[in-house]
Amino acid sequence: QVLERQVSREDSLTVASVAYRLKSTAKRLGIDLIHQSAVQIETSARKNRLGQLAAEIDLMKYQVELFTQSAQIQKESLDEFKVPLSSS
Repeated sequence: QVLERQVSREDSLTVASVAYRLKSTAKRLGIDLIHQSAVQIETSARKNRLGQLAAEIDLMKYQVELFTQSAQIQKESLDEFKVPLSSS
């Protein structure tokens, strides 16, 4: 939402800054697809090509949604195997 709002305001500096933080976080977490999208968004923003970002932002939002769903499924799967600690 922040990226879309700043693109609509034509604030390329903020778009580049937010994309940089997303890129760094995704890289640290090993989320390659989101990292690559953030790189594209940051590069376009630094070149002041904000008109080209709508599709890339939509793609990244979709990737984040998929990652979140996948993480939730993995968490639920792991929760099934939790062994309750017995109090002695």
